[in-house]
Amino acid sequence: MISFYATEGNSWNSEAISEIRDLSNQIYTVLSQVIMCKIMKETIFTDMMVGIPNVTGFFEFAAKVLEDGKLNQYHILYLNIHNFKFTQSEKIKAI
Repeated sequence: MISFYATEGNSWNSEAISEIRDLSNQIYTVLSQVIMCKIMKETIFTDMMVGIPNVTGFFEFAAKVLEDGKLNQYHILYLNIHNFKFTQSEKIKAI
């Protein structure tokens, strides 16, 4: 919530109150969009079942590392677990 206060001994007229209300609404809208974009990006790049980067997130990270020239600082371990999704689903149902 954004609050505006008049200086001591002054008061807001109705036009100023309306302008401040409009400005507050615009600021709120922009901040809400920024937060929503961050949430959407995290959702796109993360496997929600286990909370780690998915394939898209991995390639995004790898591209950044390659661009920064820091590829020699990382090692990769690739696991291909068959029926992992099924196994995780069964564990969740058991809980």
